[in-house]
Amino acid sequence: MDLQKELLKVHTQQQERLVYYIIALCVTSIGFSIYQTTGHSLKWIQIPLALALLSWGLSIYCGLRFLNYLLEIIYNKSTQDVTNKGENPEIGTNPQEIFFEVKRLEKAIMSDAIKSSILFNRQQKLFYLGVALFVFWHFLEMYNCSQIN
Repeated sequence: MDLQKELLKVHTQQQERLVYYIIALCVTSIGFSIYQTTGHSLKWIQIPLALALLSWGLSIYCGLRFLNYLLEIIYNKSTQDVTNKGENPEIGTNPQEIFFEVKRLEKAIMSDAIKSSILFNRQQKLFYLGVALFVFWHFLEMYNCSQIN
């Protein structure tokens, strides 16, 4: 059982690092894109770039929401442990109240876990979509420059 808990802990830490890494990449990509287009006039050809920026922005949002749900899960699990031991001062030692509070916390944890899983997947997909749109925009820019010359 300890190995299983340790593996779950390592998995959660690695997942958290990946979320932070993708957030940092998205912020950097947004900054780089803005730098690349500073001083240029607005053209229709920049629509894929605008969509990439939107995608990266939504990826950041999903990542931050994921981290928020992760914190809620940790808090609810710690509250559940205290309640299970009968040490929660708000509940007391009444077995029926402890049972209902533990069940309520289990539901909240499961709900947050499902939401965080969805957000984790969306964050990654939106990041990769932004990369694909940026590359597409870059090819359009290269094609446009070759047509002008």
